[in-house]
Amino acid sequence: MSLHVVIGFGPAGAATARLLAQDGHTVRVVTRSGRAPEPGIEHVALDAADPEALGKAVQGAVAIHGCAAPPYHRWAAELPPLASSLCAAAETSGAVLVLLGNLYGYGPVDGPLTEEHPQAATGPKGRVRAAVWEQARSLHEQGRIRAVEVRASDFFGPGVTDGGHLAGRVMPRLLRGKPVSTLGDPDAPHSWTYLPDVARALVEVAGEERAWGRAWHVPTRPALSVREMVDRLAAEAGTAPVPVRGLPPAVLGVASVFSPLLRELKEVRYQFDRPFVVDSSAYESAFSVRATPLDQQIGRPSRGGADDWPAPDDLGGRGRCEREGHRREHRTGGQDTGGNGRHGHGGHRHARGPARGARGHGATGHGPRDTRTRHPRIRHPRARHRRTRHRRTRRRGTTTSRSWAWPAGSREPAT
Repeated sequence: MSLHVVIGFGPAGAATARLLAQDGHTVRVVTRSGRAPEPGIEHVALDAADPEALGKAVQGAVAIHGCAAPPYHRWAAELPPLASSLCAAAETSGAVLVLLGNLYGYGPVDGPLTEEHPQAATGPKGRVRAAVWEQARSLHEQGRIRAVEVRASDFFGPGVTDGGHLAGRVMPRLLRGKPVSTLGDPDAPHSWTYLPDVARALVEVAGEERAWGRAWHVPTRPALSVREMVDRLAAEAGTAPVPVRGLPPAVLGVASVFSPLLRELKEVRYQFDRPFVVDSSAYESAFSVRATPLDQQIGRPSRGGADDWPAPDDLGGRGRCEREGHRREHRTGGQDTGGNGRHGHGGHRHARGPARGARGHGATGHGPRDTRTRHPRIRHPRARHRRTRHRRTRRRGTTTSRSWAWPAGSREPAT
């Protein structure tokens, strides 16, 4: 079968690579850190922002799947060079460039979002996202490359932990019966894109010539508010409903002083302050992928048995420390996303080795080791200055890592 190169191995990149391998394709994954090979997938360690190195890695490929992004607060500086490198690799190799995008480029919009809306964002992240696609589209129209972009709303599903608004910020508290806080209005309708549907769309458009040259929205179920989604997750988990409340703007403003992530989220708060609804009918009328039914999206973790629902202490991502200055060795160089951006960083490794085990709603473990994170309540902002503690202890063969920060385990969001 043909060679596909996947850039990044976060939730979206990993799901895409594995789906391609299941379909019988040869798959090469590019991350800065590299990984051990797995069936049907070759892992290559290099900097995807290096055009020369990437050009060599993609020779012979029929498609390049761009599923990577820098850390959230470094988009403006690092995403344009990465995008330029992808375009250069597509031009020299002749491979189709399939970009995974999000909805930031539109900016605030009244009514459902369609692909016909202009990329009119005024914030820095929205402008960068719009510029990435504009560069690829322009080269496509010049006949220099073949390109297509697939845009998703906030991710949730298997493998989405740290960055997902319905994962690390919801599931640990829900399973403990504690209130859940969210950005904006918890009752505003919001579109949620299921991660496996993202992967299926990326794979499908790579082989559909009539898809090239424009952007498409990933097939997405009708919008539901954060409160409605939390209630459904609680019912599927067999727990009692929990209160869901919006994070007051004043609290967000104070907390953002100490959290780079929260400072960046202020730009896209509009997505949660008002209805944020995605129209994916154009894709569904042209191609075969359809959004997975909601009961299957939410019910997937429990179908294999009660043990597939992680215990409350098993959730919360990989124990990542949110405090600046207390860093782990992020060997991916920001190349592992999964996306709504909000893209996860599945390739991130602690200097002591990869964290394994339960990774949040819909994730599966990989052996007896797991990483656990405590999720304390929001306290006085000065608590943010307290020394972040990472403690790894061995107990019955289990490694525990505890990170004291808020929001717990959060990284780039998944849109």
